[in-house]
Amino acid sequence: MTTTFFNAWSRLFNGRRRSVAYSKNLMTYAKTEYGNDWLYAYTYMLEHDGRAPKSWHTKKVTIK
Repeated sequence: MTTTFFNAWSRLFNGRRRSVAYSKNLMTYAKTEYGNDWLYAYTYMLEHDGRAPKSWHTKKVTIK
């Protein structure tokens, strides 16, 4: 829902989805919600049209 809010807010004030403000909004959201994995989440959202990664995307898996 938060991603949808940022998308709508960005379109309302900027008109374009790939604007600087849109990218800043995604970065702020990624840093707030994903902690140390914010860069992965930010890149994921840029590549997937603003959709946030699912929680299983950000969990580290170790195989022993």
